[in-house]
Amino acid sequence: MSNWMTTGIAGLIVLMGGMIVYHLITVADLQSEKHLLKLEKADLEAENASLKNNLEEALRANRNWSHASDRMEKSLKAAIDQALKSLEREQWALVEAEAWRRGIEQAMQRDMTETEEKKVPDDEARRAFLADLDRPL
Repeated sequence: MSNWMTTGIAGLIVLMGGMIVYHLITVADLQSEKHLLKLEKADLEAENASLKNNLEEALRANRNWSHASDRMEKSLKAAIDQALKSLEREQWALVEAEAWRRGIEQAMQRDMTETEEKKVPDDEARRAFLADLDRPL
């Protein structure tokens, strides 16, 4: 074999060796990058799971607050209704009290007649009158 052939083959072997080393380095870099991407994917999946959990908790809390708000609104409406009914009863009681006041002021005092001195109202009439007087305003 000639010297130039030997030199050519040697050069080719060196070139091929260089290409193999370059390929091995490239494969190692790609494997390293693939490993980093897997780690990043795992981190992102964990973060996604955490965010989903946080979302579920927030939605659950929202439902709880919504139910509590509905109950409070119903309770508030009931309290307002009771207060309005109470005010209505109070106004009616004031009207009745004023009527009684006028009736008492207009009553004239006089001496009892002989019949009135001897007779008193029957028990039923007396109880009805007292029940009317004792009724809550």
